Parts: sequence; C-alpha cells; structure tokens
Amino acid sequence: MRQSDVALGRLAEVNLRDVWKSEPYDFTPWLAEPENLQFLAESLELPGFELVRTEHPVDAYSADIVCKIVDSDHFVLIENQLEKTDHVHVGQILTYAAKFDARVIVWIAQKFTEAHRAALDWLNYISDDQYGFFGVELRAVRIGASDIAPLFNVVAKPNEWTKPERVDAVKQDGRTEWHVQNIEFWNAMDAALETRGLVQRRVKKEVKGSNLWIPLSTDGSVYIVCYRAMSGKPRVGCYLGIYGTLMPHYSQVLRTVDRTANNPPLSTGEWSLNEKGTVDSFSLPFTMIDQRSEAELIGCLVDQVNLLASVFLGPTKEAQSMMRGEA
Repeated sequence: MRQSDVALGRLAEVNLRDVWKSEPYDFTPWLAEPENLQFLAESLELPGFELVRTEHPVDAYSADIVCKIVDSDHFVLIENQLEKTDHVHVGQILTYAAKFDARVIVWIAQKFTEAHRAALDWLNYISDDQYGFFGVELRAVRIGASDIAPLFNVVAKPNEWTKPERVDAVKQDGRTEWHVQNIEFWNAMDAALETRGLVQRRVKKEVKGSNLWIPLSTDGSVYIVCYRAMSGKPRVGCYLGIYGTLMPHYSQVLRTVDRTANNPPLSTGEWSLNEKGTVDSFSLPFTMIDQRSEAELIGCLVDQVNLLASVFLGPTKEAQSMMRGEA
C-alpha cells in the first residue's frame, strides 16, 4: 500500500486564557467582530447575527452580547465563560433573555457540566418553536506553529434541530405527555429505591419535571439529584448537590470523604464549585439512553444513588450532628 506524500500534523489544544486573558475585555470584543459572530451563527446552523451591543446594561448587571438574527427583529443573547459552567450563569441567561425577549440564547463556556447541559435540554423541551437554547463549548487549537484557531462545539441545542416532532398535546388536567412520562418514570424510580432499601424522598409528590431530588440532610443542604434528559442526546445521571449557607461546612467534610473513599467508580466523578462559591456538586458520568429499556435506565440510576449514598450519607449525618452540637 502506497503511503500518502501529504505531511500530516497533530491538533494541539491551547489554553483559552493564553488566547483571551479576560472574558469581558478580550473574548467578548473578539466575538463581537462581524466575522466571528458569523462563524458562531454558522456553527449553530443559523443564517447570521447582527451586533446590537456588547455589555448591554440589565439592572445592575450587563449582558455580554446582544444581537439580532439577520433580516429579522428577533434578539439573540450570548453569555460567555472562559471556565466551566456554573449555576450563576443559569440565572443570568434566563434574566437577560426575559429582558430582551431573546429568541435565541447562546451560552458559551470552556466546559459544560452534565447538570447544566441537562438544564438546557429541559429548557428546550418545555419551550415552543419560537425559542432556542444553545450550549457551546469553546476550544482553541493549532497544528505545530500554525495560527491558533477557535472551535465552537455545540453540546446542547433546540429539540427541533435534533429530534422528531414532540407530542405537545395537553391533557385536561394541564399535564403534557412529557409530564406524564416523567411522573411514571419517577414513580417507578421511587419503587425501585424502596425495593432496594435505599434513601428515598420524604414526601412522595408527583414529579413532572426532569429532576428527582433525594435529600441526604434534613436541613435542605445536601441532595442526590437524578435527572433524565430526553432531547439532544438522551441520557440519565446523578450528582450530589450541596446548597445554601451551610454549603462551605458540608463541602469541607464531603470533599475529604471523597478523597479518602476507596471506591473505584467514585474516581470517575468530578467536583464543581460555582464562581460565587455558593453551590458545590459532585457529578458522576452520565449514561447514554440509546435504545435501553426504562427498567435498565432506572437500574443505572438506582446504582448511582446507591454509590453516592453509600459514600456520603453517613458523613452528611455526622456533619449535621456536629453543627447541632450533638457529637
């Protein structure tokens, strides 16, 4: 077999901060250039964006980039992060989108956690055809000593781009088919947890949404959160979430437990602290749904709940007792 005479190089990652030192002063102005907005629009399979303003004031804050889709009056909101996604930006994109009635919302980050990707999938599922939420992972690459090239990897996008027409029929009680599917799925999940004798919800109300919250502490600080995302690339997963004013105390204890736990599957998990330091989470790898049966999916989730609870439930109770002065 004759080898190719064409010399091939290897693609190398470049640290985003080596390209753009500052998000507001370097990356946002770069992205706001017409050719770069066009590059982003093409990556989203949209005709193009026309800049309205960067750092657009919204009350005491500012939206990174506000545009319009070319040849229309429809606003586009773009929020940027040069780091991993955090919970703060979830609130920001919703607040800014409401301010401008943005039809297209684009969240750009260095990396998306599974929880935030699932949140965008859920927003796309419950939104009608007029609105679309995109999650875009930003990369910078080069070959050898070549110029650095930006890449936009779309990890979440509206349902209409990726899946057949969904069932939007609303039942007489106001529940959509999606609500009914969620209720049935999480009821089966509750039954499976009870059969295995694992931690469960204290109040068994119907769950219409994509997330099932299982408390580990009685003060509302520590939960195991299960999710099912049916749009885009369908998947299920679990993560440990630590919230509220007591988050620093629980985080200090539970992060130590994670490091000392001799449990190989736990080594695949990842801690994530939002930029304001108010929410901490430990996420396990998600499971792709593909053609799995509902029973198999629930089995995957139950196993992950069991893993998280076996490692973190005891230390959570001990940490809570210490704060109460019971230890």
